[in-house]
Amino acid sequence: MTERERIAHLLRRAGLGASKGEVDYYLRLGYRGAVEALLDYEKIPEDYTDLLRRLQGDSPQVRPPHAKMWWIFRLLTTRRPLQERMVLFWHNHFATSASKVPRAELMILQNETFRRLALGSFRDMLLAVSRDPAMLLWLDNHLNRKGKPNENYARELLELFTMGIGNYTEQDVKEAARAFTGWTLRPRAGFQFVPAQHDDGEKVFLGQRGNFDGTDIIDILVKHPKTAEYICTKLFRFFAYDNPEPAVIRALTRTYFDSGYHIGAVVKQILLSEAFLSSRAVRSMVKCPMDFVVGTLRCLGVGQWLLTALQAETLPQPALAILRFADQSMQRMEMSLFYPPSVKGWDWGTAWINSATMTERIRFADTLADPRTLGRGIVALLSNPSFVPADVDNEQLLNRLCEVLDASLSTQTQQNVLKIVRTTAGSADRSTKMSLMLRLVCASAEYQFM
Repeated sequence: MTERERIAHLLRRAGLGASKGEVDYYLRLGYRGAVEALLDYEKIPEDYTDLLRRLQGDSPQVRPPHAKMWWIFRLLTTRRPLQERMVLFWHNHFATSASKVPRAELMILQNETFRRLALGSFRDMLLAVSRDPAMLLWLDNHLNRKGKPNENYARELLELFTMGIGNYTEQDVKEAARAFTGWTLRPRAGFQFVPAQHDDGEKVFLGQRGNFDGTDIIDILVKHPKTAEYICTKLFRFFAYDNPEPAVIRALTRTYFDSGYHIGAVVKQILLSEAFLSSRAVRSMVKCPMDFVVGTLRCLGVGQWLLTALQAETLPQPALAILRFADQSMQRMEMSLFYPPSVKGWDWGTAWINSATMTERIRFADTLADPRTLGRGIVALLSNPSFVPADVDNEQLLNRLCEVLDASLSTQTQQNVLKIVRTTAGSADRSTKMSLMLRLVCASAEYQFM
């Protein structure tokens, strides 16, 4: 791979798409410098303080659609793409659904926790999530009290959040549940520990004996080799590919322990590894709906347009329409942010592609390419002579579009696209041709991968 191809691969996996402008920017830093810059996002100022209020408008309270548009706006506009990608990782890892959380503000609070601790200590993340109001409601730990323990959170903490199934016993679940008794919440006040509801008796957990509370359980878990293996494997699969080599995971678990359970250190090692840059990784992962929708819109410059729109006193209707369109498109592709299908999160990889979701991906492309609807500005941009000189032929038009979309089409697919354009829009104007090409590229098999 060339250095540019390596940077583009990095931005597809650790960013939110490889727009030409972003690739150009990070290319100046070199590959290692680009990795460092993505990780060191705290240096980049971002201010979304007023965004939620403006999306809320005249509504007396924050509703789930406001929360979803708030996050989608951030995904489309952020200059901290790795941070937002990690928010998605944690949202899927600690999968919590707004369907059981009565206040959308609590989902936003959890989302902000994921953002604040995205690359920090796994211990800090587990402790924060265990006290998170949305999680307390979602897995019923607010009902967990002495003499009447609720095992839901303890079970998922072991099975899905840390060790993985098969590495603990039912008795470990029961003892962990006892340790988390009294971890509850007060309406409008958040987490509260109620000593009278806490079982302070002796417990035996994973072979260790003591008067444990929830913090002790977390301390035992983060130090366990199976937790290290589980979280490192999940991170590697998220960024690189499934079924990683055992030696790769062993190296990552060493970093996990050596760094004091620091997720950023593990992610950095993944992104700098030979495995991440191998042919097994490059363009081998099916785009999830977020990557398909947000990645495409960012490549087309929609994020920059939204930031400009944000400067207006009132968010213009076209900006709200774009956010709704992105949300509805992802929903139809079976990914509704803040609504994972279960506590296990979404199934990734090829599970994203079936006849129904592929139809919706094509429908998304059709809407983008329709100059009568939301696609008006996009088609106008792509057809502008400043984008592509007026005297170029169809092949040059297609090459330019692929460059903008970070699309890598096979020779056969390129020939098929050009043939369709020639036979159905041969004498049409540039706008019509570009609209058709946009549809065909986004619907191509190659464009479904990243």
